[in-house]
Amino acid sequence: CLCVCVVDIMARKRPSNMLSRLHVLYLTLTATIVLDLIVATSAQTSDCPATIDECGCRRKFGYRFILYCERLGHIDAVPPFKMSERLYDEFYITEKTILDKLQADAFHGIRVEKIRLLQLGIEKVDVFAFRGLHNSLKEIHMDENNIQDIKQGTFSQLGKVTYVGIQSNNLATITAGMFDGLSSVRYLFLIHNKLHTLHEYAFVGLSQLTGLHMQYNEIRELPARLFADLYNLNELELNDNHLQTLPAGLFDVTIDITRIVLYNNEIESLPGGLFDNCVRLVHLDLSNNKLGDLPDDLFANMHELLRLRLGGNRIKTLQASAFQAMTKLESLYLHENRISILPDGIFASLGNLDSL
Repeated sequence: CLCVCVVDIMARKRPSNMLSRLHVLYLTLTATIVLDLIVATSAQTSDCPATIDECGCRRKFGYRFILYCERLGHIDAVPPFKMSERLYDEFYITEKTILDKLQADAFHGIRVEKIRLLQLGIEKVDVFAFRGLHNSLKEIHMDENNIQDIKQGTFSQLGKVTYVGIQSNNLATITAGMFDGLSSVRYLFLIHNKLHTLHEYAFVGLSQLTGLHMQYNEIRELPARLFADLYNLNELELNDNHLQTLPAGLFDVTIDITRIVLYNNEIESLPGGLFDNCVRLVHLDLSNNKLGDLPDDLFANMHELLRLRLGGNRIKTLQASAFQAMTKLESLYLHENRISILPDGIFASLGNLDSL
């Protein structure tokens, strides 16, 4: 009402210059802020499901409802909530809080689309921690905690979740079925853990996944069928691990992948035909590995490739046809290798190359 009255009164004066129009905008925004504060206070005192003083509700941008807890000290479980029919855009715990675990039914009574639990020291996640959120939850953020493992079934029935972030934790193994239930997840961030073992069925059922990020771990090998269900995978980041090779058939179904990042590993060799089905690939980074001679057909189907990075390896020779298919290539990095002679015509098909 306040916003409408301000706009109506000013409109009657029919401002004739830019200054007056800016005045109208200023008053309108001011009224909106005041209105938001009134609504936020109303939400806090009426239907907010918080049960302790350190938790509360606020409204953001006039239409987003936020549920939060802060300055809880050292607690062993998420505080309880009253039953609420309101759909909250976000729930977070922050500021001077140490949370030991996510207990079973940790979010009982509330409906929320995004959960942010960052830098809380969480060590354990109960297999039923997210029970009851199957109709609302879309994003899970649990970065910078101390989570060591996640049991099969933890994400069961969370079919609306599109984003899962478990970065900077202590995960060592991705077991079969760990992500069961995440049938709609598109982005999975597992950066900066202690991953060394990935079960061949680790990502079964994640057919909508487009971005898989597992850089800065301790991974030494990948099972050949690891990506067998990832038909929509678009971006893969595995840099800064300890990979020594990649198995044949690893990318057989990932025909939509456009970006593969593998720099700072220990890759010594790659099987021929490894990238045959990566026909939409535009960025491939294999720099800072231990690659020697490359298979003749390694890049045979890379007609869309724009950027190829092979610097910092041990490559001695290249075939004259090595880059023949890359007619769209714009940048090629071969520095810090052991190449002494390049065959005549090796760059003949690279008419778009502008960086070498």
